[in-house]
Amino acid sequence: MKMQYCTHFYTGDGKGKTTAALGLALRFIGAGGPVLLLQFMKGAPSAELLPLATLGVDIKRLSIDYGLFPRTEDRAAIQKEHDAMLQSARTFQRNGGLLLLDECISAYNLQLLDCNLLESILQEKSCEIVCTGRNVPERLLPYADYITDMKVVRHPFTKGLGARRGIEF
Repeated sequence: MKMQYCTHFYTGDGKGKTTAALGLALRFIGAGGPVLLLQFMKGAPSAELLPLATLGVDIKRLSIDYGLFPRTEDRAAIQKEHDAMLQSARTFQRNGGLLLLDECISAYNLQLLDCNLLESILQEKSCEIVCTGRNVPERLLPYADYITDMKVVRHPFTKGLGARRGIEF
């Protein structure tokens, strides 16, 4: 029996969007499925990368850390890398599996990727897809089968505690 694929959106202002996506990846790997993780807007080292690679997850991300708010002069370079990631997603999705598009919603909102290509990938539904990022635009909502809104209730950042290795990155 052929698997029916769904699309998940993990969104909101709370912590846990990427963490939830990676938890689903762990479950999918455990069931014997292939996973491709594309990390848009991210180039800084992060503690999850090595164990994921050890488990066989194919990971593509920005070649350098442009920061959370990229400079205007970096936009073309970022979009070029993001579009190359989307092309690899297009190739991957034809074989099924789990496609994690981490922070693709943010990249979409900032127009730092080919928005039409992302929409065509979401429309095809030939693999399980997870999209993360804040503020999902109305235009993307019809593609989602699952929408989870992570809401911040309390976060130590408001008390001045910075990001901690192994927890936030």
